[in-house]
Amino acid sequence: MTRKSKVRWAGGAAAVMVMLTIGLYAYGRLRRGPDTVLPTFTEPAAGPRAPVSERFGFHVGRTTLAEANSRLGELGVACENTSIRAVMDRVREAKKKEQEDKKAKGEDPDTVTGASIIHHKTKREKNPQVRLSCEKVAAKTLGEDWAGDATGRLLLVFDSPDLPLRHVSFSRDHIEDLAALSDYDAVSGRFVALFGGAPKEAAAKPAKSGTSEAGPGVLTRFEKRSRTWEFSDLSASVVLINYSTLGPSVTETVEVPWPVRPDAPTRPSAPEPQAAK
Repeated sequence: MTRKSKVRWAGGAAAVMVMLTIGLYAYGRLRRGPDTVLPTFTEPAAGPRAPVSERFGFHVGRTTLAEANSRLGELGVACENTSIRAVMDRVREAKKKEQEDKKAKGEDPDTVTGASIIHHKTKREKNPQVRLSCEKVAAKTLGEDWAGDATGRLLLVFDSPDLPLRHVSFSRDHIEDLAALSDYDAVSGRFVALFGGAPKEAAAKPAKSGTSEAGPGVLTRFEKRSRTWEFSDLSASVVLINYSTLGPSVTETVEVPWPVRPDAPTRPSAPEPQAAK
């Protein structure tokens, strides 16, 4: 074989290897499907629409991820994305750093295990959801002075970075039952002013073991109370739960109900069904 033939043969072999690599990559992509799969949403049903969708300066159904981050900056609140994608990305970055550190020390970087973690993505990671979890937020920071010195978690949920806010909630803990009950009633009053009407109420109040029913201002173990305002495009609720020795917690939530499309508050109302003639 002449030198020119060898060069041509080597070049052809390299081209075949490149095409094979591209083909295998494309086959793998087709086999596992797209990297991002959005949930299937529904249109808001016919029925009353919520008069407002704002809470803490965030507008459910309207606020973008960029706007939410800007508002969080104004509040001085630090958050972490706890979505499955973000969590796995942090795991991979930690593994990469671990491998690099071991290589720098001349140690075995464990490339087999590392490669499987770094390059393999689970089916759950196809979900592009963003969950901004903000811990140890003071209620007063969000304008809820009636909650006293209570602190808790502010949570913002987006179905994807490109879709508007679906969910905003704030859960805070109390030491005293009376403080939690006062907080619960204060949020309820605020929601009546915002959303109007009488809410749906539910309560589960198990008796204390070996004692009589608790008196006024005292919560029994694992007692739960809730008030909910429901609309075709939005749901608002306040929930009080007594976690026994951990103390009572109050959570207020404003969200687009699942699986209604997250921008439902901006969508036109569905026509009312025609009465049969």
